[in-house]
Amino acid sequence: MPLLIKTLAHELIAADRDASHAVTCNGQTVRVHRRKELLLPPAPVLMIDADATLLEPFFGHKVDIEEIAVERLAEVHQFSDRTFSKSSLLGQESGGELLGQVRSFIASIAAKGQTLVVASKAIRAAITSEKLSEMGDESVYAGATLAHFNNLRGVNKYSQYQNVIVVGREQPSTTGLEAVARGIWYDSPEPLKLLDDVSGSKPSQWQQRGYRLRDSLASSRAAVHSDWRAQALQEQIREAESTQAIDRLRLLRGHSEGLQRRVFILSSLPLDITVDHLWNWDAVQESLRVIGACNGVVPLNPDHLLAACPDLSSKPTAKRRVADMKGITSLIDILISNLIPSSAHYRAGGQSKYSQVWYDNRLSRQQLRERLSQLAGGAVTFKDDKE
Repeated sequence: MPLLIKTLAHELIAADRDASHAVTCNGQTVRVHRRKELLLPPAPVLMIDADATLLEPFFGHKVDIEEIAVERLAEVHQFSDRTFSKSSLLGQESGGELLGQVRSFIASIAAKGQTLVVASKAIRAAITSEKLSEMGDESVYAGATLAHFNNLRGVNKYSQYQNVIVVGREQPSTTGLEAVARGIWYDSPEPLKLLDDVSGSKPSQWQQRGYRLRDSLASSRAAVHSDWRAQALQEQIREAESTQAIDRLRLLRGHSEGLQRRVFILSSLPLDITVDHLWNWDAVQESLRVIGACNGVVPLNPDHLLAACPDLSSKPTAKRRVADMKGITSLIDILISNLIPSSAHYRAGGQSKYSQVWYDNRLSRQQLRERLSQLAGGAVTFKDDKE
């Protein structure tokens, strides 16, 4: 009761409004929302942090922020067509298909080098089959180390890992977000624009936000709050948790053994990071399925691909799959662990131009020739065949 009265008095002195931000009541429970006080000595303070932005309410005055522009030394891949939300990964709608795809993706990346995977606790538990009540700081799945959001800030133990995979994002509920905003800005003269919806998840609006791509332009929808303070807080919880997870690899420095370091963002949420490759998850998964169905010989000729994978049904579909596969060339070597890919150019009788084929280089040239001849319906020649 003393805290409630003291907090209300402080709010009444600072702001002139009819409804309290600091105190809420649902008919049974009274809650007092109030920020913690910083216990700092009366001396100049220097704070070094990648996401130190919501400082003024705690200090009571404007805080000077100096940004230091740096480049992460890594190849960054992001998937833009899915949020990889808890509901999509854990719900019944997908029948577990998406979760299975994510597990396979993790296994493929972990096979290429030491890998950190970061997700929410619920998604981490679904991937590893852990019990939430027994979950520790980290666990292992398919050779990868799994950790969860809100448990990684300042951790340096993954600084020499080669890969990091961020699965989904830490999306706070609307009601939870607004409760924290009430506490931080309870004495702000400017009233908070709180949402009437109390479902716990529905955003006030959607907004197009751009990716920071290295050589092109693209954007995606993101849920935003109508109040700038609640939105700034949401970005601390959501976007900043993802970038903090990525930065556990300490990517401002190269790997001690000179290894290529890679970041994989399994979420459409634009982050404060430069993206090298923006992918479509469903297109990549379908391409991987087709490649697997081709049994080590993947002709990038629509007619021959249709013969190798009849369930594509039509030449236009096969043509689209060829375009998709050519578009994910940089992912092939990373994601396909059961195929050692090589490339060759060939043509069948009647072809004026050579077609490309990906193949398992454990196959002999004669085996490759026989398989392509079978798919093409006649003898084939390779571009490097001697005249």
